[in-house]
Amino acid sequence: MASKTTDAVEFLKEDHEKVKQLFRQFESAGEIDQKEEIADQIDLALRVHSMIEEEVLYPAFKDVDSELTAESFEEHGVVEELLNELATMDLEEEQFEAKFKVMQENVEHHIEEEETGMFPKCPQMPGYASLGQKLLERKDQLMSELEGKEDSERATKGDPATMQASEKSEKVMAGESITPPQRPRRAPSRRRSSRAKSSSGRSRSGK
Repeated sequence: MASKTTDAVEFLKEDHEKVKQLFRQFESAGEIDQKEEIADQIDLALRVHSMIEEEVLYPAFKDVDSELTAESFEEHGVVEELLNELATMDLEEEQFEAKFKVMQENVEHHIEEEETGMFPKCPQMPGYASLGQKLLERKDQLMSELEGKEDSERATKGDPATMQASEKSEKVMAGESITPPQRPRRAPSRRRSSRAKSSSGRSRSGK
């Protein structure tokens, strides 16, 4: 369901609640196919949420609290690295649930820190009133680009995500943009009912 608010903090809190709800659904799901689909939704939600914060919120927030901004980038890098590792694993592998749980705990810790430490300070930012609309528009763009892709395609390439997070943080602190050039909107592809991969990716079905 699309958000009905354009208040930046409330908009981001709605995203947080959606992710926490997905975590609960993953824990209670009994069938492998269900877990696969929910894990895919979590991967997409976390990647998009991280990107809109890094590209829209953090550059505006750095002048309010630069230390907290830098810390938030680093926490995103840890979560993204775990997502990248999970994207290469079969859900039935012994270590998948353990690594997934570590990722979940990192996300929940990050959410708590943002909602208690960062969000109360956000209204101090110049231009706060228009920030929510910017977050909403960028989220729509990213969802259009990423929603039809497999999690292995969404995984970041090149240097470890933790290193990339540090580099993005340094750019933002220097006043540089980390938003990539706009690409044409792609037609949505049909999502497969499970996360079975072709030979170019992983297969969580174990077949």
